[in-house]
Amino acid sequence: MTIPLEAVVGELHLIGGVRQDATRPTAALIAPRHAARGRAGDTLFILVELRGPDPLPYEAVIDRIEATYWRTPGSITSALRAALTVTNDWLMDRNVQAEVADRVRAGITCAVLRVREAEVFIAQAGPAAAYVAHHGQVERFPVREVTPQALGASVRWTCAFRTRHSIRAT
Repeated sequence: MTIPLEAVVGELHLIGGVRQDATRPTAALIAPRHAARGRAGDTLFILVELRGPDPLPYEAVIDRIEATYWRTPGSITSALRAALTVTNDWLMDRNVQAEVADRVRAGITCAVLRVREAEVFIAQAGPAAAYVAHHGQVERFPVREVTPQALGASVRWTCAFRTRHSIRAT
């Protein structure tokens, strides 16, 4: 039996104990009209943690992930990897041209909800953590305390996938 899924998104963003109207480091996005084959019906969630001097380029990072994910055909994991690669390359180019004090580092978590198969796919790069509540249990990804190198720090980076985290009833 498949559990019908829908995404319910709520945001609470606090800075210095004060609630903020906008949350720059997050996005919840539905497939555009001309998404790559196989992307229709997906919902893409992005959480970006940037370190560096203000102003931090949250919108530019999210825009790159979004554009690359929706136009990349193939599997969800290949599209997420492509989106994170484009983002790392952009951050590296930006950082190489910047003074050391002006460089930006990123930790990114992307999740794709694929309603028709009742599955969630999670990709993480750089220092990031995601929590999934399922059947009364909360799971942390990554499971162990690992701090991978931030995006924008090197041309070599790693991406952890929690592919096909099934949310089917048993």
